[in-house]
Amino acid sequence: MIESFVERIRSVMKKRQGNYAPPRLNFEIEARLVTTFLQGRGLLRPGKKITAEDIPSLRLLAKQARLAAGFHDDSWLDIVGYAETVSQLDEEQLNDGAFRTNPREAEESLGIGVAGGAEGSSLREEERDHR
Repeated sequence: MIESFVERIRSVMKKRQGNYAPPRLNFEIEARLVTTFLQGRGLLRPGKKITAEDIPSLRLLAKQARLAAGFHDDSWLDIVGYAETVSQLDEEQLNDGAFRTNPREAEESLGIGVAGGAEGSSLREEERDHR
């Protein structure tokens, strides 16, 4: 069972490698597009940007949203594929702390608030309100 799952992941990744540019390039292009979109909507402060290293996390969030509606085998395949892709990215970027795991650090570096309610308030605003 596990072997067939791993083989399916490898098959999907190999197919995508043949169809698309290398992951880093795809992530850089997507980061520029997302940055432009968010800045255009006033959701990202000028001078701040989404980076190539942010994209796998954003993609994982999309997959998690799909999984919240029920089991989807392809979403799990994609999640494992993203994890493998991240592990293959430039070691220097990983060591440089580009892959942020601390939500507050990410919020500060991007200049955006972490959505905490219907109004989209930042996590810090909610924390202040509860003191």
